[in-house]
Amino acid sequence: MSKTPTRTREDVFRQKAQSYLVCQSATCPLREKCLRSIASGYVDEQRVSVTSINLNNPQVQTDSCPHFRDSQPVRLPVGFCGLFRNMPGRMEVAIKGSLIHTYSRKRFYEYRKGALPVTPDVEQTIRETFRRYGWHEEPQWDGYADEYLW
Repeated sequence: MSKTPTRTREDVFRQKAQSYLVCQSATCPLREKCLRSIASGYVDEQRVSVTSINLNNPQVQTDSCPHFRDSQPVRLPVGFCGLFRNMPGRMEVAIKGSLIHTYSRKRFYEYRKGALPVTPDVEQTIRETFRRYGWHEEPQWDGYADEYLW
């Protein structure tokens, strides 16, 4: 499980809003369910400028906005310390090396220890790496956490 303390939704939004691409549209049909729109309400009022979506772009403020981020948390795997237990040593070394090459040593161990949740794209890469090296068992994660996909 993640070693980070539990934070409230407001704490998460307030922190993310300081560096996140926000949307300030008042007319977008997706604004009630979009993280970018919700996060814009958490930007510190003392800030002079923010990074915002260009509302003049014809793709935004539509039902198919490419910048839409769902505001519902997603259940993500957290940690995989036991993932290599039943694996032959040579295969383990090769897979770890490949994942470290892909994500960097620091990021690999953050995922492994559960300091960072494993996003769907990272999970897919881990599964594909396992298959590429001949390991076809399903990954056993240390736990799960409900997180927002920013």
